[in-house]
Amino acid sequence: GAVQMADDRNRTFDDYSPDDHERVRQTCLHLATVLGALIDELTIVGGLVPSLLVPDRAEVGFEPHRGTMDLDLGLSVAVLAEDLYATIAAQLRAAGFAVDVNKKGNTTFYRWRTPPGTPKVTVDFLIAEEALTTQQRVAKFDDDFGALATRGLQLAWRDRRKVTLDGYTLHGMRAIRDVWICGPGAFVMLKSRAMQGREKFKDAYDLYYLLKYYGTGLADIAAAIIPLLDDPDAREAIQWLARNFADADCLGPRRISLFRYGHEEADLEADALGMVQALLRLLA
Repeated sequence: GAVQMADDRNRTFDDYSPDDHERVRQTCLHLATVLGALIDELTIVGGLVPSLLVPDRAEVGFEPHRGTMDLDLGLSVAVLAEDLYATIAAQLRAAGFAVDVNKKGNTTFYRWRTPPGTPKVTVDFLIAEEALTTQQRVAKFDDDFGALATRGLQLAWRDRRKVTLDGYTLHGMRAIRDVWICGPGAFVMLKSRAMQGREKFKDAYDLYYLLKYYGTGLADIAAAIIPLLDDPDAREAIQWLARNFADADCLGPRRISLFRYGHEEADLEADALGMVQALLRLLA
């Protein structure tokens, strides 16, 4: 969409472009080259994950993931414990990244933007709420580096996968780097929590997409979720998932069709409902 919506909660499928997605992939690869070994202290969460967990495949009925417009990176607890955030911030600055400023002109310590003269992408840093001693939405670690406190993010550290990115950096240099991404179990838990916490149609689509295409079927996702269910944030996510997909009129299925088509689509809603309920049965 040419028109940038004031808020992205009701952006739909057509507002996302493969070009946007490619820029986010490039930014991710670029960051891996900038941060070197410190990239191990980051786990990719958010909208880039589905396309990395579900590689494109040539089969009838397969639809590539619609992608994302921004990069979400979870920080490890070690980043706090060992003051690694100062090194990360210094390396980001040295590479030309800068802390972003919101519409009111205030610094957003958890959001950085790509260097001048490169494609414009924002990078959000997140940290598990349980890693923090104080209850604040944005945890500020030093003068210009912070992270968004996120409930349940610790799950991404228990279920994460290493993938190889092979492509071009923001400066057009080919690079091959390994990065950690959130695994399918933690991803479904985090998306369920996001659906509960905000009205952004894409959260529901991302969740459905993974259920539809990941691995050899829902059992693969259930196997990744089950070890996480000792965590109350994961159990709460399951409870919310059940409520948001209790029947076809619920906001879960409805938001998926609104994202995908811009209107209600009974077949898609029924498919999504059936998949979530089948997953819940595997977890019961």
